Amino acid sequence: LMTMNVLQSSGINAEYGGSESDKQQVPVLPDVTFKDLPFYEEIDVLIKPTSMMDQGPSRYQETTIPFYLSQRQVQAIYDSRTIQPLQGGNVISYNYLVQIQVRLCLLETSCEQADHFPAFLSLKVNGSQAYSFQEPQSSNVKRPPSVPIDITAHCRLSSAYPNSLSVTWAANYGQRHCIVVRLVRQHNSQMLLDRLKKHIRNIDHSKALIKEKLSCDDSEIATTSLRVSLLCPLSKARIQIPCRPTTCNHLQCFDASIFLQMNEKKATWQCPVCDGAAKYPTLAIDAFFKLIISQSSDADEIEVFPDGSWKALLNKPDPVQPETKTKLEAISVDSPELECLVETPSTSGTAAAVHDVIDILSSDDDECAPPPSKKVAVQQTSVIRSNANPPEPVMPQDPTVVGYEALLSMCQNNIPNADPAFTNFIRELHKMRQYHRTQSQMEEQPAQVSPPQQQPTRSSRDSENIITID
Repeated sequence: LMTMNVLQSSGINAEYGGSESDKQQVPVLPDVTFKDLPFYEEIDVLIKPTSMMDQGPSRYQETTIPFYLSQRQVQAIYDSRTIQPLQGGNVISYNYLVQIQVRLCLLETSCEQADHFPAFLSLKVNGSQAYSFQEPQSSNVKRPPSVPIDITAHCRLSSAYPNSLSVTWAANYGQRHCIVVRLVRQHNSQMLLDRLKKHIRNIDHSKALIKEKLSCDDSEIATTSLRVSLLCPLSKARIQIPCRPTTCNHLQCFDASIFLQMNEKKATWQCPVCDGAAKYPTLAIDAFFKLIISQSSDADEIEVFPDGSWKALLNKPDPVQPETKTKLEAISVDSPELECLVETPSTSGTAAAVHDVIDILSSDDDECAPPPSKKVAVQQTSVIRSNANPPEPVMPQDPTVVGYEALLSMCQNNIPNADPAFTNFIRELHKMRQYHRTQSQMEEQPAQVSPPQQQPTRSSRDSENIITID
């Protein structure tokens, strides 16, 4: 009766609102059901779900609804109040666990409705701006979520004086909204977890589910066991409190504490295993997996069998990294210092490749001298292994000896398990470099030389290289 009087005093018809054409279509007090919010426990309803009717052709509509608080409700709000002081001791705000909450949704009675705001919404309580919402104009900007609105700090906490709620919204053709004001008690994730621990599912239920999954009508295909992970799909850590919705038919569980904390920040109530609905009333602690977790502290995975028995699968150590694989990319024989480019370690499981010697002095004519090539580039080593080491070269007394020895020391120290063939290859290159240096010095000395003889034809690759012989 109080609600009907309030609606009449606010200028809204007690039976139907809006224009004459809407009076027989939209009720003022529709039978709308809001979706349950697990983190808010309803205590009382201050204003029942009320239709927000358009009062004229204007784009923006406005209505004012008064509501009252009883002495019991005022006392409950005061008892839940906490004060946050500044460093100097001045009070900046009050926190209320018992709150006066406003919710809006679409005017639809066929199913439970989630919170939904109009394109524009403004709430004023006793003339003070309490909340404002504006839908983004650009389609590239995501619409902010519609959430319950706490107006406790703007209300008169007294049973002797009424409170006035002024609502301004943007009308949208074909879309109507409904508003409700409730007195609720706020809960946190720890409170919900303590309540959830009392809802435990029997061990026999999990065993029956395992037996059902392992049973198969096809005689040609038989599954003897199932593997189930003990890691939470949300945190990737070991599950402490195994939880699973009663509406899901999978064995995989998730950590109840992590699931509730994530929904406290952003309420989705979606199963992280199968992406199905995981509402709070359907959650249950799995006693079967809770027993397994307490008895297998070192395992991250288990194997279950049709009779309900299980076996812990211990974590395997990481495989040993394969030996370093090296590869010679380019070698310059005429530069002041020989340069070796080494490939990064390979991650393949094959053994390290063997670097063998490429005989770049071989030719069709054994008696001819090697071509005076300035630089030799080796793109890829061949697979030839020789057990016989070449003879040690005669090292001339010049400054390049120091560079050659330094290169050998660098290759042996920086390349793990360097193959002897690689070292012999460097020595052969040094010998060839000394040969070219000797030939250059002989050509620079003035001397009587005999007429040059034409070099016999070499291979097609070296046909243009001619060497003058004294």
